[in-house]
Amino acid sequence: MKNHIRMIVILFFFLPISCGEVAVDLPKMPRPSPPPNLDVISKRVIQNHAKRLAENPDDVLSWRRYGDVCLINGWPAEALVSYGRAEDLGDPEAKLMNAYTLRKVNDSNAFTVAEEYFRLTQNQECAESIAEWHYEDGSLADAVSWINKSKPLSVRGASLAILIDVQMGKFDLAIEQTNRLLERSQQPSVRAVATAVGQATQDTRLLSLFGNSRGANLMPMPPSLRRLQPLNRTELADAGRVIRIRETFQPEEALQKIDPILRQRPTSPIIQAIGADLKYKIGELGEARVRLDRVRSQQIADYEFWLIDAVVHSEIYKSDRSDSDALTQADTSVQRALLINPDVPEAHQIRAMVHEQQGNLHEAQLSFETASDLNNEVVGKVKMLSESLRCMALAGELTQALNQLEKLSTEYGEEISAPRIEAAVIAFRLEDEERFLQYFEQLNAESKAIVNNRIGIDPIQ
Repeated sequence: MKNHIRMIVILFFFLPISCGEVAVDLPKMPRPSPPPNLDVISKRVIQNHAKRLAENPDDVLSWRRYGDVCLINGWPAEALVSYGRAEDLGDPEAKLMNAYTLRKVNDSNAFTVAEEYFRLTQNQECAESIAEWHYEDGSLADAVSWINKSKPLSVRGASLAILIDVQMGKFDLAIEQTNRLLERSQQPSVRAVATAVGQATQDTRLLSLFGNSRGANLMPMPPSLRRLQPLNRTELADAGRVIRIRETFQPEEALQKIDPILRQRPTSPIIQAIGADLKYKIGELGEARVRLDRVRSQQIADYEFWLIDAVVHSEIYKSDRSDSDALTQADTSVQRALLINPDVPEAHQIRAMVHEQQGNLHEAQLSFETASDLNNEVVGKVKMLSESLRCMALAGELTQALNQLEKLSTEYGEEISAPRIEAAVIAFRLEDEERFLQYFEQLNAESKAIVNNRIGIDPIQ
């Protein structure tokens, strides 16, 4: 189980009246305030929905919406109350949401409620959720039984069936079903399943195609919970939003879109770091530094924060070599990132950049080599190795570096320009005109412009 929170939830209060009968007290309005440890913005969202509910306490949709907001923002006890009232008012789907909430608080009654909902509706999502819960609890036979009740399977159900096959040692079937699933969908979770199956079965085809598909959840979120994501205003959810926006839009547009979240979360390290990263990309290094300085004193265990902090301060030093404090901070931050996660190639790349700025060319060379070794993409490997050989040349070993770059260029030069760019620059510095022209003429116009800028002249003129 992912969540081991133990909670006692009182849904209704029963008061004796006469002849042994009982009356059910409706949930009182206004509802109680959210717990004090709840995220401040999540709490505000819940309170706004509670206010709307108080204005119309007999509206089933208001109760359902209030339950959704409480569940997705981390107040499951109140969500149970709300879904119970929505069910009383005639919303059958509230029972499924009640089951999800019970599962959230690790209450075994989630199975009972979900199974009752399935008997009433034959709902596929419900059957697949029950199967997933059994799988998570290690009850593979029960998981298979419920998977069989949901056929034909959705992408989510098919993913779960494959994971069950792997757990049961049915590797050939898992590979076969994975290939079929990939024909239906190549969404991130499916690619992650393909990676997991490839690793479990040592299937070379899956590993070659999807060996780098990490990070995504193996199981897609149930549709009913996925629909609630826009209501999620926890800090983690907001961080996910700003990361997605940064990856989707150009820096200036991304900054405009995340500006409300940046203003609402002035003390969130990762959110302010994303803002700083975007400011750095549009050339506003001073503003980027201010955002990072504002939150750096916190206990931050996110390596990406420290990588962004290192890059920004490295760029500040590059623009002003008298700012030694910036270089010191870059060095400190990249070391923090590597302590948290030493297996990130970008961290070693940034470490190499800082070493180079410090004049430690041998250490820079080694760090670029490590970045190359850790990189799973051929392009990344070759680029980092080319950077390593560039540092070797800067340290005075020009001929040795050029010879190694020539081998890289022969193997990868048609697809990856980095080895030929570095080879051309080094050949020019060695005054080896023949080899220089050999590499230079093989480059496209963009790469030739990079070489011209590096050597300071246009060799064709």
